[in-house]
Amino acid sequence: MTFKNSTAKVQHTEYRTLLMQGGSLGPTMYKCLKLGVMLSLRNEDVWTNDWEIGAQPYKITNDFSHTLKRVNPNTYTWNNEITLLLIMFADDMQLYFESRHQLETGASEFIKHLQRWGLHVHVAENLHKESKSTVMYIQGMTTAAAEAKQPLKVPGGWIRFVEKYKFLGSIITSDLKIDDEITNRTNAMLANLHQYKDAISSKHLSINLRKLIVRVCLDESLLYGSEALTLTANHIKQYDSARLCVLRTMKNITAWDQHIHHISGKRILKEFKMATCAEKIRRRAFGFWKKIICNASLDSPERMLMGKPYLLWNDDIYQPDARKSDYATTMTTYLEERALQLYYYTEGLGKSVDFDHRALIKKLLCFTNTQSDRTNINNWMQLAKNSTRQWEWVVKYGQFEPIETPTTEQELRRKRQNTFAPEVPQPWIMQRGGRAAVRTEMRQLT
Repeated sequence: MTFKNSTAKVQHTEYRTLLMQGGSLGPTMYKCLKLGVMLSLRNEDVWTNDWEIGAQPYKITNDFSHTLKRVNPNTYTWNNEITLLLIMFADDMQLYFESRHQLETGASEFIKHLQRWGLHVHVAENLHKESKSTVMYIQGMTTAAAEAKQPLKVPGGWIRFVEKYKFLGSIITSDLKIDDEITNRTNAMLANLHQYKDAISSKHLSINLRKLIVRVCLDESLLYGSEALTLTANHIKQYDSARLCVLRTMKNITAWDQHIHHISGKRILKEFKMATCAEKIRRRAFGFWKKIICNASLDSPERMLMGKPYLLWNDDIYQPDARKSDYATTMTTYLEERALQLYYYTEGLGKSVDFDHRALIKKLLCFTNTQSDRTNINNWMQLAKNSTRQWEWVVKYGQFEPIETPTTEQELRRKRQNTFAPEVPQPWIMQRGGRAAVRTEMRQLT
């Protein structure tokens, strides 16, 4: 292998070091290998024209190519082109293709590329065996493409088609519904609950320690990835139902005891000073959005997840139809719920705050595709970028009470773990004419 601007070549050596799982050199060597594999995808940058006799240069793009590539698209001519969208974490990777032709060409080319580095993709020897590598077809048109789910022929064998698969612990299905994923997370949490039930129900451990175990070991397994899912009210109820098993274990009661004595889940949460699933998911989502808005590039897959309206109103990279609005609806719901909680806290309960709550409420509601919202620079995205403290403390954690000074970080952490934004009573909303009427009131605040 000859690299540009260098005459050095990779040579074999007689001196070898034993690499094993858990060894001190293992992670370092793997990082070097992974870096080499990913950088060498940029064959126009790394490899010379004669890096392989008779090979044709391919234009291969991935999700970070906009920052890595240094090729002038106006002057460089490609012989072949493959759109290779890639998500890679450790040794797990996903490739995305727009057509069967791209799949057949791109998968074969990528497998050959890995083989040059001594890496082998697991494939089936024939059509009757199963491969660890899988392909899933997601139907984008009304009619499925011809032979869309036929087994894929690749160098060395075949890859089978599946209706769902697991990637980084999450279930992804061909219909893109999330019911299987919620069931998967519920089962994972219940398995962990079996391990920790003695600890969280023990009377010899403090409440704070038992809550810490629930928060770190159980809630994380249940709500893993929930910040990126398009959730509805029914999905939240499924999370609540699963988490109720944890609450009953903490209180040392059974489902029958809860039914006989009329002990609601909200009552147990209030007793232990714990957040609801909806509140925990909102907190995770708000933190997730801030990372994307402040750090992700405009054409990254994470930006596309956000859907309409544009995260930057003058974003011309994707047309409106190129982004699904489903997740944007979920985002709107979370922001509106936080704005409603703040409105109820100040107007319904009559409590005071040490910030301009009216301006903040209007910013949180600035999430529609109207011309006024698109031209308004005072929106929640600017708040996340420019007012980090207010976004983290008020929007993300729902802490509306004035902060006493001086306050240590430990005291702030304890406060946000034990106090939460007030749940808005449904009768209070109905007294004001319903949710739409309350939303109109909040938009007209001055």
